[in-house]
Amino acid sequence: MKFQSKRIHHHPHSPLSSSNPFDVLTEEISLAIADLSGLYAQSSSPEHFIATLLSRFFTNAGLSSLFVNCSGLVEVDLSNATHLTDLAASAIAEARNLERLSLARCKLITDMGIGCIAVGCRKLKSLCLKWCLRVGDLGVELIALKCKQIQSLDPSYLPITEKCLNSVLELQNLEDLVLEGCNGIDDDGLSTLEQSCKSLKMLNLSNCQNVTHTGLSSLINGTEQLQQIILAYGSSVTSDLAKCLYTYLKLQSIKLDGCIITWSGIKAMACLRAPIKELSFSKCIGLTDDGFSSLVQSHKDLRKLDITCCRKITYTSIDSITSLCTSLTSFRMESCSLVPKEAFVLIGERCSFLEELDATDNEIDDEGLKSISRCSKLSILKLGICSNISDEGLAKVGSRCSQLKELDLYRSTAVSDTAIAAIADGCPALEMINIAYNDKITDKSLISLSKCGMLKALEIRGCLGVSSTGVSAIAVGCKQIAVLDIKKCFNINDNGMLSVAQFSQNLKQINLSYCSVTDVGLVALASLSRLQNMTILHLAGLTPNGLAAALLACRALTKVKLHASFRPLLSQSILGYMEAHGCVFHWRDKAFQALGEARRLEESLRPPRRQRVHEAAIQLSEAARGDEAMLLAIHQRRGTHAQGTVGFTFKRPETEHLVPPTGIVMGESENTKSKTSASELQKFAIRVLSLTCSVTSCERNWSVFQQLHSKRRNRLTQSRLNGMVYAKFNCVLRRRYQRKDTTDPILLKEIDESNEWLMDHMDDEDGEEDDFVFDGDNLHGMMLIKLPGHLKLLIPLEEHLHQVHQEIEERVLPKPPLVEGPTGLNLIDEEDEEIEQDIGLSEDDGEEEVHGIDVDDDDDEDEF
Repeated sequence: MKFQSKRIHHHPHSPLSSSNPFDVLTEEISLAIADLSGLYAQSSSPEHFIATLLSRFFTNAGLSSLFVNCSGLVEVDLSNATHLTDLAASAIAEARNLERLSLARCKLITDMGIGCIAVGCRKLKSLCLKWCLRVGDLGVELIALKCKQIQSLDPSYLPITEKCLNSVLELQNLEDLVLEGCNGIDDDGLSTLEQSCKSLKMLNLSNCQNVTHTGLSSLINGTEQLQQIILAYGSSVTSDLAKCLYTYLKLQSIKLDGCIITWSGIKAMACLRAPIKELSFSKCIGLTDDGFSSLVQSHKDLRKLDITCCRKITYTSIDSITSLCTSLTSFRMESCSLVPKEAFVLIGERCSFLEELDATDNEIDDEGLKSISRCSKLSILKLGICSNISDEGLAKVGSRCSQLKELDLYRSTAVSDTAIAAIADGCPALEMINIAYNDKITDKSLISLSKCGMLKALEIRGCLGVSSTGVSAIAVGCKQIAVLDIKKCFNINDNGMLSVAQFSQNLKQINLSYCSVTDVGLVALASLSRLQNMTILHLAGLTPNGLAAALLACRALTKVKLHASFRPLLSQSILGYMEAHGCVFHWRDKAFQALGEARRLEESLRPPRRQRVHEAAIQLSEAARGDEAMLLAIHQRRGTHAQGTVGFTFKRPETEHLVPPTGIVMGESENTKSKTSASELQKFAIRVLSLTCSVTSCERNWSVFQQLHSKRRNRLTQSRLNGMVYAKFNCVLRRRYQRKDTTDPILLKEIDESNEWLMDHMDDEDGEEDDFVFDGDNLHGMMLIKLPGHLKLLIPLEEHLHQVHQEIEERVLPKPPLVEGPTGLNLIDEEDEEIEQDIGLSEDDGEEEVHGIDVDDDDDEDEF
């Protein structure tokens, strides 16, 4: 009897699970898997036994039991198992027949563990060690020395150097070598290489900033079978770099994404003798029409071309490409902003074999779509952020491109239900469609798409016209749906989720953020046995108990995004249980954003409204805090209707009491008919108004410190210096307070000039200090006096300074002739010399104890 290839996916809640929820992989489970592997071992082809392990479910002990008993394992994927150590690696070494192993991001495994694998797994053909940061030259060299059958090796982002490359290049069967991000490899090291790999077909040197044409020439010297080379985000593409590739006649694919392209480099690439089939220049700098035209003239057999974000490409390049490379099957040209709409007509007329076209964020219009619809083999079409296309052009695509499988219409706002109906009728093989943030899309579109039985991924986020009716139609008609994104579809509620739970048994990923789904709908979704990924942010009807029930009932979850406010509300035992079973929680503290509120806020901050938004923010802030008196004062000043600048109207209620907003939306109450959706703006206002608007006051304080701490006063203690500055600043405040007659509570006229985001322009400094905020505030300070027995007395600073002045005059200064005048100390704004006399300082009293106040620098009770 012969067994076919089979993958084993182990889930912790399967019938084989242990009764202890925290025992992730027990001996019982391992033996059960071992029994299954025994059946394969008895077959004539035991190498077909493959295990794709969801690595977060396994511990070192569990892996040891598994590999000891499963001698028929040939493929294991333990990617992202960041908790596994060298003990797990030694357990893997027991799988003697292992051929393909992935340990990507196993960051705790070291050279010792890799050495165990090299000794035990001699039949390895493919090994991925990407991001195994503790593996160095020793581990990679051991793999090369012991595993002679290696065909694919990926030590990307490892701290390796050229020391291990000689052994790697000796591998006679090596075809794919990925050295991405290996910054320890440089030209000097590569020049010392003595070996060459004649069997190498693919070389990836992406993000190797220290490798230029010199090192590349040394590395690929003698490589006769090289077919693909990837140099993305590396050194500049010069003529010397291109000349390194002259002798490789089997080269078919060159990827230079993110590189700087020089004129000499592109000209040298045009002289390559190899039959290049694929070129990738995504996000390259320096690529122009002249260089590109000369390149395609020499490589007319191109099948795949990527010029994403090449913003210097114009109509000239598209004309050259379409006229010379008529066999193109894949053309990616996202965000080529200088390409006019006429260029897309040429693509449809000349590239009849086209299967993939990415025209995202371009000027394509309906005429271009009508031309592209001639490409009958088109299977992938991306038209996101194309505002010039409409139903007319898409109707042509739907009627002619029957093999279309993937369609992206993200933010193509002119598209309506008519276009989607045409696509659904003419493209029965459709597997993925993105119609997010299109206001004209309604339930009619989803009912039309329900005819596409092969549909696997649907993204309708931000489609306000979609409701549970449309989602139910998709659930009933598209049984293969695996990915569903309904974020910000406010009209989708539990009814839609009940249909999804009943009919969409293949669903693996769903985004429910901002929907009207409650506990009922979420618990219903938990019955889906294949659901692995959920995003649940800002569900108004969700409670902690409902969330906990759904999490416990959903047995296959591996990733959940939740709002941070739920974290303290969920039991730690529940979180621990889920994490022990492989579920990773991503906590987000993203604020709720009501419909249209972000747009209104953005509009309000544009000139010339910046100054007025300060007033509206204060109104919202006070309303949020329930300060009825202040809100009434604002209404009295601004009139019965205080019109905000951000699109909200604050109405003065007819009753005597104000009702501050307490929820997400301030609904209609019994006493008032006013409605306000400003909770987020209230939070924003509170945060802004709680910040220090300017550092001007601090700068002035520092200036006073500099004036007082002169050479004459270098013996002043810190507490005494603080007191002098405090007195000086209060002198200024009192003077300005006595001079000012009226005060605006909102202080629109006193907005600090550094807040240019609130104002239309920057005013020059006028030298004016800050005013009081409200009338009646006593801002000239108090003094804390220490008394015996750890007692303290708080007295006005003015009275204290008067006492200090009199005492110092009696002890130090000669008594002046008696002059009639007002009693007490009159605080005014004086120059530095006069300040010294007011406070009573002399050059020799820096360390004295004045009036029972300890002025030592280490005084923790200093109130200045």
